[in-house]
Amino acid sequence: MKRVVRLLPLVAALAVAACGPTPIPSPTVVSPLPSASPSKPTQPPTPAASPVVACGDMASADCQQAVQTVLATIATQAKTHGSVTRVDLGRGVFCPTPGLLFENTTCPAGSLPPPQGGQWIGHALVSFAGTPEQGYLNVGNNGATYFCALIDVATPPPPTQQPS
Repeated sequence: MKRVVRLLPLVAALAVAACGPTPIPSPTVVSPLPSASPSKPTQPPTPAASPVVACGDMASADCQQAVQTVLATIATQAKTHGSVTRVDLGRGVFCPTPGLLFENTTCPAGSLPPPQGGQWIGHALVSFAGTPEQGYLNVGNNGATYFCALIDVATPPPPTQQPS
């Protein structure tokens, strides 16, 4: 009995993936290894869901490019911290000075331009599945080129109680 791996669904899925961030369904693959039940094909794994994206007050013209750049930048962190479930974008930047991210203080480095040129256009807060840790990034552009600076992946401190 000859086992066949169908590549057409894989090629079609890859072509669709190049058009946008839609999750790619896994192709149906017949196992090349003998099994106790040869009539049942191996079930493809459930594809990961696309993260929820909130553009906040970031310009809509920048939002899509910013999301793609953030997801590419945070991809190595997602291997450690879990899949990305949410990306919140907004204007303003996070303080890039180590130790001042969560402090309610001035941040002199926050007003510096990006080292690669261009300008900061906003920030991104990335949430991961199964952990309270979040990714904190500043987003910039230089013409049509978008870039991110990962500030930290950290657990935000608990909210402070206001005196009554």
